[in-house]
Formats: sequence, structure tokens, C-alpha cells
Amino acid sequence: MIIECRRHHLLERIRERGVTWSSVAPAIVSIDGDRLRVDVDHPAYPRRRVGPWPRRIRLVARLRTSADRGVGDTLERLAGGFGRAFKRMHRLIFGRACGCEARRDQLNRTYPYQEQPA
Repeated sequence: MIIECRRHHLLERIRERGVTWSSVAPAIVSIDGDRLRVDVDHPAYPRRRVGPWPRRIRLVARLRTSADRGVGDTLERLAGGFGRAFKRMHRLIFGRACGCEARRDQLNRTYPYQEQPA
């Protein structure tokens, strides 16, 4: 099935499902300015995660609190002081962020707590 959407809608879906533009590009049939025609039956189209979460993710999810949005927040909270110290040392040594926030956000998008872990 071919759908029409705007570029920012597809980019939003790509971010939600944790894939990249280049991996989804084969599913794009045509581009007309900001409008895209996308084949949603194409294997490259980003699908929702199906099936149970991996065991290590389910174990982390058991330790969640009501303030955690997803697995990334839980891991950040569990890392606590060690995580904060690591971030400071990484910035001191390498002069740039360690990427923890991006990983946390990616895990929160991939394994959100609004759905129950399997």
C-alpha cells in the first residue's frame, strides 16, 4: 500500500522506531518537495517492535519507577553517581559529550513504559 505523507511525519516515525533515514529510503517511492509517497509494505518501512522485549531489557524494566519514561531513564537512574562521574571525566578527557543522553533517548523510544514489558 502506498501512502502520502510529509517529510517531517516520516522523520518523526523514523525517530520513534529507532531507525535511520538511509535504512528507510528504499521504501520511498517518490519525493515531491515536502511530500513523500511511501510503500508501507516494503521491508525497509519502519515497523513497530513486535514480540517480547529481550531478557536483559525486561530485567531492567522490573526496576522502573513511576517517574521513568522508558528503559533509558531507568538505566540512567541506576547508574547514579557513577554515571555522572563518567560523563564529567569523558568531557574532561575528550572535550565532548559521551553520548549518554542520545542512548538514553533511543532506549526510551525503543522500550517505552506505556506498553507493558512482555
